[in-house]
Amino acid sequence: MLIGPRIVVYDDEPLVALELASMLGDAGYDNVQTASDSKIALAALEQWPPIDLLVSDIVNPDGLDGIALARIARQRHPFIRVIFVSGYASRPLERAIGWPILVKPVYPKAFVAQVNSALGVA
Repeated sequence: MLIGPRIVVYDDEPLVALELASMLGDAGYDNVQTASDSKIALAALEQWPPIDLLVSDIVNPDGLDGIALARIARQRHPFIRVIFVSGYASRPLERAIGWPILVKPVYPKAFVAQVNSALGVA
């Protein structure tokens, strides 16, 4: 049985989602589910509660971007934390949406530090 925070990683590029999940696994987070389209991500939010953290790309071509997914996630899981990863990030956008954004390529040390901070892990 897996314990620890439940994390969903959503990126339209499956290899990126798997790479981020691998970084999390290397850091000791073993309760991670990946999704490469919004339907799978939404299913994870429904079928795998409670979700502690959503890591999401912002720009996704299948109709539901990361910001919309995060808003849905927050409605279903009021205490969920969100971290965005994007190749198009900017500080004004981060301030506007209120969640941190890591710019791709994401480096393991910075990524894990952001995850630890979001989850309150020292």
